[in-house]
Amino acid sequence: MVLLAVHRVGEATGRPDYADYVRRNMDRFVDAHGTIVGYKKDEFNLDQINQGRLLFPLLARTKDARYRTAIPAADVAGWAVHSRTVLRRVGI
Repeated sequence: MVLLAVHRVGEATGRPDYADYVRRNMDRFVDAHGTIVGYKKDEFNLDQINQGRLLFPLLARTKDARYRTAIPAADVAGWAVHSRTVLRRVGI
């Protein structure tokens, strides 16, 4: 939840250092193949879902394929539909 707040402050202020901070932290959880390290879909962990929401703006900003791969892996209760909508909206 904290990273989501940091992301929003970065958007509001336009400061790229906030976005860089979020990316560095998210990169600890998304490996080189787009696998979310330690994520267990059947746990329905709300903290992980909140962090997973950051994959969308990271993908839109960086176009890094790892995030595109990780988005379906983080799919919980309809995220697949949401992710397709967001991906179309940002042109990816």
